[in-house]
Amino acid sequence: WNMKRFKKLKLQNRISLIYIILFLFLMVVSNLLIIYLVQRGNNKPLEVAFKERKVLVEEFFTKIESYSNQYDNLVLEFNPKIEDNRVVYSQPFGPGTENFHYIMKIKTSVANTPETIPLNTLSTLETKEKPANVDVISKKIIAELEKVDFNENDTKGKEVELQQYGGVYRVIKIYKEIKGNKFDLYVLRNVNEENKIYSRLEYLILIFTVIGIITIIIFANMISKVILRPINNVIDTARSITAEDLSKRIDIVNREDELGRLSLIINRMLDRLEKSFDNQAKFISDASHELRTPLAIIKGYAEIIKKRKLSNPEVFDESINSIINEVENMGSLVQKLLFLAKGDTANINANFTTIDSEEFIKHIYSDSIVSWKTHNIILDRVDEYYLRADKSLLQQAIRALIENSIKYSKKNTNIYISSEKQGNIAKISIRDEGIGISDTDKERIFERFYRADESRNKFTGGTGLGLAIVSKIVELHKGKVSIESRINKGTKMTIEIPTV
Repeated sequence: WNMKRFKKLKLQNRISLIYIILFLFLMVVSNLLIIYLVQRGNNKPLEVAFKERKVLVEEFFTKIESYSNQYDNLVLEFNPKIEDNRVVYSQPFGPGTENFHYIMKIKTSVANTPETIPLNTLSTLETKEKPANVDVISKKIIAELEKVDFNENDTKGKEVELQQYGGVYRVIKIYKEIKGNKFDLYVLRNVNEENKIYSRLEYLILIFTVIGIITIIIFANMISKVILRPINNVIDTARSITAEDLSKRIDIVNREDELGRLSLIINRMLDRLEKSFDNQAKFISDASHELRTPLAIIKGYAEIIKKRKLSNPEVFDESINSIINEVENMGSLVQKLLFLAKGDTANINANFTTIDSEEFIKHIYSDSIVSWKTHNIILDRVDEYYLRADKSLLQQAIRALIENSIKYSKKNTNIYISSEKQGNIAKISIRDEGIGISDTDKERIFERFYRADESRNKFTGGTGLGLAIVSKIVELHKGKVSIESRINKGTKMTIEIPTV
């Protein structure tokens, strides 16, 4: 198993696998901790009891040593007796409530005695041998115990397996030498019951772990499905969205969580896409409509020239001039379309410089007087301030507003140009005394190809792109355009952009 195979799994399976691994980790850690605490809780009292036994044995040896110091030699006497076909020696140590057993090996220096005397000081040691010969059993047990490396200062003891003699025992060793006599005394405590408890505990832990794994697999799958339901909803919704149908949106259950915020962002993105697709479709439709008329005019005049065979110079000149005029109109239209087709204002190459507003507005005013002599151009107000702007683009926007006012105003009426500073905002206004704009048209006046009154546009001409370009230029300057208008009273359009 490796990360590559893990990454190839479905997200639902990965979540389930992570739950299972986490569960197993917690189970292993908690079970080891439980076993450790249980063993520690059981071994601590046993260690205390072993310490008490050791003190008791050492007191016994101290008494023997004290007695032997009063004489020249040590007399060891263990008077056995027979009980229930067992040889029972005297019991210098009681078994206590913990049911301890004692086995002692004596290597004596007394003449005419065996080199080694193994003594089972208690007869209660269980054995499978019948009838029990305590001396033989003790000798065999001592032979097994001597294979173990005991630390004489250890009171915790070591576990030794003596299956023929009652099972598993915890054992400590006490060594003493008195007048050449060497004593190896082993204190044994049967721990079969404790070990059975541990085995049962481990068995139960294993069973519960298996049950837990099965349970966690089931619940992990259920939980992962619940967790992934919003994601699957996003997938299903995204799969059903096409270029022909962008109306579907993701259902949002909780707007505050991560999936809710992701769904909200995707829905907003779909809103923008739908709007962009709608605008694109309308843009293509309107552009093709606008280009169809000049192309038809050019074709018509070209056919006239072809039919007349240059026989009529006046017709020829009129046709050529009309073709040139329509080509210029088409060029202007294409230029405007290309400007608007750049979409985001970040895609427009702008050259921002610091502009003296007074000089800038007066220059536009002078050009307007020369360009539009059919109307009275009036410089109403000019404040002195500075702008950080693209001079060419801003000039284009203001001239478009002036041209729009002239287009929808009667001849010899006034067109007012005003430039003022309010706080950190520059307000450049163009006001006319024209036909005005209705409240309904105000909301759409900056849309591409939109013209307020189709019947009057037959005479005023235009493509309906001028104000859309104005809006985009102002947006590029981090400003806005506002409209004040009354029908047959006039219109005031104001550009608001930050000053330096």
